[in-house]
Order: sequence, then C-alpha cells, then structure tokens
Amino acid sequence: MQAALLATSGETYTEAHKATTEKGCPLVVVVGATWCPACQQLKEKCCRSETAWFLRNVAFAHVDLDEEHELGTELTNGGPIPQIVVYRKTPWAGFCDA
Repeated sequence: MQAALLATSGETYTEAHKATTEKGCPLVVVVGATWCPACQQLKEKCCRSETAWFLRNVAFAHVDLDEEHELGTELTNGGPIPQIVVYRKTPWAGFCDA
C-alpha cells in the first residue's frame, strides 16, 4: 500500500533503505505490531492517501515487530512501540582515528 501512495519508497524496509541510499532522501520507518491498537492507528493515519502526501519525498517503510523481530528491536533499541524512526543524510563530521 505504501508503495502505491509514496513515489520514492518501497513497502519493505529493504526497498525503502535502497531508495534512500540511491536517492539520498530521508528514511522514515514506523515500527509497530498488528496486536497494538496505537500502532494500527498510527499506521492508518500515516498511510492513508489523503494524509500521506507529506511523505512523497521520503522513503517509507512499516516494520511489524512480530514478523521482523530482530530488525524492529534493533530500530527501536528494544523500546516501546509504536515508534517512528527517521534517518536523514547529514554532513560527515570527519571523525577518524589518527
């Protein structure tokens, strides 16, 4: 569903990550679960065509914690759900071991 609504994104995390890597656009990931009412409400509100227009220039993915437990746990750092995780390209600070 997200892929149909959002031109620059894929519906899986892998597809969205690929889009953000190739195009340099921000990556927005919603981590939730099907049994979580708040997660379902957030997913519905973010993904409806009349409200999703603001995500047209970002790569977007939804990660179900039950289906992709390892990835969801890594993205949320083991925290509560729902969570929205945003990644964006920033200037490289140039830190390195001398």
